[in-house]
Formats: sequence, structure tokens, C-alpha cells
Amino acid sequence: MKRALNFRLMTFMAVALCAGVAIGGLIYGSILLSVLIPIVSFAVGILLSLLLKKRRTIVLLLFFTFSLGVSVFVTSIVISRPKLSGEQTLSLRVEQVNERNDNVVLSGKGIGRISLSCKNDLKEGDLVSFRGTLTPVGFSYADSRERYLFTKGISYTAKAETISVTGSDPSFFQKIRIKSRAVMLRYMDKEDAAICMSLVFGDKSMLSSETAEETAGAGLAHVFAVSGLHIGFLAAIVSYLLKKCRVLPVPRLIVTITILLLYGVLTGFPAGIKRAVIMFFIYEFSTIVARKNDSLVTLSAAVFLIVLTDPKELFDIGFLMSAGSVAGIVLFYRPLYSIVAKMPYGAAKRLLMYPYGLLCVTVSANVFTLPLSFSSFGVFTPYAAVGNLLVLPVLSVVFPLIFVAVALSLLYGGFGILFYAIKYPIIAVRLFSSVISSWPGARMEVSGLGVAAVLYVLFFVVAGRYLLIDKKYKIPLCGALALSTVLTVLFL
Repeated sequence: MKRALNFRLMTFMAVALCAGVAIGGLIYGSILLSVLIPIVSFAVGILLSLLLKKRRTIVLLLFFTFSLGVSVFVTSIVISRPKLSGEQTLSLRVEQVNERNDNVVLSGKGIGRISLSCKNDLKEGDLVSFRGTLTPVGFSYADSRERYLFTKGISYTAKAETISVTGSDPSFFQKIRIKSRAVMLRYMDKEDAAICMSLVFGDKSMLSSETAEETAGAGLAHVFAVSGLHIGFLAAIVSYLLKKCRVLPVPRLIVTITILLLYGVLTGFPAGIKRAVIMFFIYEFSTIVARKNDSLVTLSAAVFLIVLTDPKELFDIGFLMSAGSVAGIVLFYRPLYSIVAKMPYGAAKRLLMYPYGLLCVTVSANVFTLPLSFSSFGVFTPYAAVGNLLVLPVLSVVFPLIFVAVALSLLYGGFGILFYAIKYPIIAVRLFSSVISSWPGARMEVSGLGVAAVLYVLFFVVAGRYLLIDKKYKIPLCGALALSTVLTVLFL
């Protein structure tokens, strides 16, 4: 195995865990398979370990078995718990309000989260009296809507007969968002404030359908969902300031991680934030203890911890896109970047390296996310690289400014005047998005790859730098996988 693979135990453990959770989701509802598959995999693991005398085999298959059990147990707890149904009268709190699709998320003690579609004037933190019909949310791996609701912790969908506000009691973090939104609206247009809210808090509730479509058409939808990109910006700001203050590495790591965790709570801890915080901690900790950081192991550890502690994250498209994009960067960024980096040094090269680096990041990040985008969104955005080249440099400056403006305006509202200056680069971002999304073929309707997606992923795994088989075997294998992928797309 060592000769064929650049072996990393943590990576294999993460793959085994994810495979087990995925199969656990597929077989949910079948008592026979839920019992039989873990037993068979455990028996096979012991048999192989005796025959091959490979400790790694038993470790991986034991984790595989454990993950199956955890997945089935967790989904059983979520779905089989006592549920309300039919007409109900409840006292609830408003968690989120999405203006674009008239959707409200409510919650109640001992009830869980409720998704309600209705036109209303509700606000975050409102206490409401609800009368209407509740429908329990099930779990189906094949049903994208049910899977989405399940991953977001939604227990019910609802139809309201009457809903009235009885008071207001926003949480601490809701108060921060509410005050920040009010300050932004005082100094900039609603659409610009909506972009600022999405950039800092991941709150896309104010974004209009037009802006959402334009950013998606320009391949910039990921920018307006709080992710590892935002954690990177925030971590860079905090680390830079602490270094200037001559804070020692260990206290600096503690302070930075604390701020990142608070920011994660403020944004609801989406999958991308979890992954980025864990990877940042591992990277910084390895630096402190003078150990070489391994990007693939760091990513694998983040995926392993997230799925182990919350298996339903594996069914969340946000988590899959986040992990897939980083996996693509880890595997393919360096080879792509080195193509130009190895060229003779000169003025032209210095000018090219930054935009070329952004292009390499965009291309490598999309290697594994393309099949996910095709199957989940049915859209291909060919100009994503152009959008990132134009917008990411602007946002790398704007995001820190927005974050500082939010922090200062929370202390004293008069600092909100900073948003008056910030709105101009935000307008530029909107303009870039609008122009790019208007180009021919900016949004191509596509269908899911199906079986071809598996062959597609296998092709890039085999082509990656962590598979160490001889080129005389690797090239024909890649060719066979590429041809199989094309034929599958064309004829199946």
C-alpha cells in the first residue's frame, strides 16, 4: 500500500467514516440491512486482518462499522422522536426571516425548528402565537428537499391559519445582527446592505432574487455564503494585529480561536466555518510545536471530526462543497501553479503570478465540486474564474473593512458612517456580477452526472499527486477512466 499510495491513516479513517455514514443514510429504514451490514463489515475486517496481518485494515473497517451504527442511531433519534402533527396552537420565537422567498424559521422549547412559508412582517427575535397545521419532516437521501431540511435541523413544515406577534425577545447574537443591519441601512441602499450582511453574517435574507441570480451567474455564490474564505480573512486580521502587539504564539492562537468560535456562533456555524476553524487550529498548532503541516491530513481531520460529531453534516451540500473545494485545492493547486512558477523569472512573471494564482485556486477548487453543482443546482457557470479574478481582490480589502465597521458601530453608532465609503466597492462588486452574468451562456442548465460522477471523481483521484503508482500504469488507467466518464455521460 505504501508503494502505491502516499499513505495517511487519518485520510483513510475519514474516508471510511464518510462511506459508512453515507451507506447508513442509504439503508435507513431497513432494519435487516442496518444490522447485517455492520456485522458483515466487522467480520470481514477481522478476517482480512488475520489473513493479511494488516492492522490498518481492521482499524478502518471498525471505523466503517462504527460510522454505520452512529448514522442509523442519529437518524433514528431525529426521525423517530415524538412528533406533533395536524392542527396546533403554539408559542414560538422567530429565528430567521428570508424576505426573498417569504420563508420564516420558528423554534419552540421541546418542539424544534419549524419552516413556515408566508408573507408577513415578522422580525428576528419576535415572540409569536401560532395556530396552524404542522407536517413532520422525514428523512430521504433521494429527496433533496427533505435532505436539506434534515441537515438544517428543521423538524416540521407548517401552514399558518393565524400568527400574531406577542412580544420581542431577541437573543444576544440576534441583537448584534439587528443593530448592524439598522446601521448599514442608514448609510447605504438596501441591496448594498444585504451584500454586507451576507458577507459578514452569512445572512442572505435581504438579498433580492435579482442579486442572487446575478451573483450565481457570475460564479460568485460561494462568496456570499459565510465559509472558509471569511474565516481566512478574519484569522489574518486578528493574527496580524496580535503579532504587531508582540503577543506570543500560544496566547495568540488561543485569542484567535476564541474570536473565530464566537464568529462561528454568530453566523450559525455553517459547515464551511467548522471545517475552516478546525483546519486553522491544526495548522497553527503544528507550527507552534514545530511539526510540518500536511494539508491533506489537516482536511481529513476536519472532515473526520465534523462527521463524527454530527453525521447529518455529510448530507449537507454546503459541507460537501466546502470539503470538495479544499480537497481540489490540496490535490491540484500546486501542480497547476508550478507550471508558470517554473518559468524564467522576470517582470512579466511577477505581474502574472497573482492573477494566475487566483485562476489556479478557482480551477482546482471546482474539480470535485462540479458534479455536486450539476446534481444539486443543475447549473454550470463557465465564467466563475473571471468573476473570482475580478471580485476576490476587492473583497480581500472590503471584508476586513466591513468587519471593522461592524465592530466599531456596535460600540458607537456614529462609526456607521464608515459604511458610506464601503458601499462604493460593494457597488463595484454588484456591477461586476451583473456584467458577467449577462454574458452569453453564463448560466448553462445541466443535468446530474449520475454514475459518471463516480468515474469523474475516480479519474481525478488517480490523476492526483497522492497516488504513487508508476506512470506506465497511471496514464492508461486515467485514460480508461476519462473515456468511461465520457461514454457514460453520452449514452447513459
